[in-house]
Amino acid sequence: MVKAIVLVLDHLSAKYLGPYGNTWIPTPGFNQLGTCSLLAESMIASSTDIAEIYASFLGGQHPVITGPGRVSLLDQLTEKGATSTLISSSEQLLQLPYCDAFTQQVLVPLTANTETAADIESTMMAGFFGEVLNWLETTAAADQEDLLWIHADSLGKCWDAPAELREMFRGDEDPEASLATDPPFSQQQQPLDPDAQLQVSHSYAAQVCVADTCLAALHSALENYALGHPSDPILLIVTAARAIPIGQHGTVGYQQAALYSEQLHVPLFATILASESRVTSSRNQRLLQSESIYQTLVEWFGCANVASDELPQCQQSFLSLIVDESSAGIYDLANAVAISKTDQSTEIAITTAAWFAKVVGDQVTELFVKPDDRWDINEIAAKRRDVTSAIEEMFTAGDLQQFSVELPKLLWNQILR
Repeated sequence: MVKAIVLVLDHLSAKYLGPYGNTWIPTPGFNQLGTCSLLAESMIASSTDIAEIYASFLGGQHPVITGPGRVSLLDQLTEKGATSTLISSSEQLLQLPYCDAFTQQVLVPLTANTETAADIESTMMAGFFGEVLNWLETTAAADQEDLLWIHADSLGKCWDAPAELREMFRGDEDPEASLATDPPFSQQQQPLDPDAQLQVSHSYAAQVCVADTCLAALHSALENYALGHPSDPILLIVTAARAIPIGQHGTVGYQQAALYSEQLHVPLFATILASESRVTSSRNQRLLQSESIYQTLVEWFGCANVASDELPQCQQSFLSLIVDESSAGIYDLANAVAISKTDQSTEIAITTAAWFAKVVGDQVTELFVKPDDRWDINEIAAKRRDVTSAIEEMFTAGDLQQFSVELPKLLWNQILR
């Protein structure tokens, strides 16, 4: 039977979900999942490049670290005689180096709608999830798989949510809802005007509602599946590969986007499905990155593994946090640092418990207070040269790139901000 299921909703931003503090978009499906899951408040994507992200997910390889990587998750499963299936509508994803090692790849061919759908069931995303549910009812029911990996990418392909969902978010003085189904990810020569940004935000919010409905259907089906296999718990992880810029800093999509939290902060829910679930709702503030999913799955399947305490905190397994909230303890903030990169520029983003910094070359170009300035609005690099100098010194020494770092108190202590 299936022992672990990973659902990756590519391009899903944490800021648009109720469990992450959003109050204007109804997300009952994610809310329900949050009541029986570990919720990671600070899951930071390691890159915005999908190939690098999957090297992190399946190989535990952070994109800024050079040298030999770890043994891939799928190779370790194969050695144990375990099987794995990847379901996706993206041919590009199936061809990525780490993804070609799945025992089985299931391509779901879908055509993007050119008009808004009449209802949620007619959307491109619902069509994909319908195929996933059909697979669960047929192939998975035959007890043939150990790992099921689902990659849904329509949030970055087709915004075909019904028009009434878009209208739901409009105020009396807001512009007319956009009915375009192609996400406006083309290169922009200048920032969006406020009305255009609002239209984009409402269209994306409508797609999040579609994703929420699809998630709720899948979660219900998985709970029923688990009830049919009472002796075998199933690890369920729901996350995003990366978020997406939706106009907050003037651009939509990745082509012209600078590296801010709006495309790095992704949701992470993790639970164990069983007839008598041991998992209750818990929130964890530990900094995590994409590699932590690799480490968690390797531990879940009992594969040979680097001990978590030998890894940077952001790459460590979160398995123990799922079943025992008290195991989170007070983690070492001096070793809590997340590093992210983009394939579109030379920018590096550094996140600590107290700061978010953008580095180009060896110079800090922007600085924001964390966690207060959640979405990087108030830039203060010129006012805090003590902080930027401390980051630049560690970055030049190479400590940050290799994660061989103990941050000076100034960089992690929130009282000193």
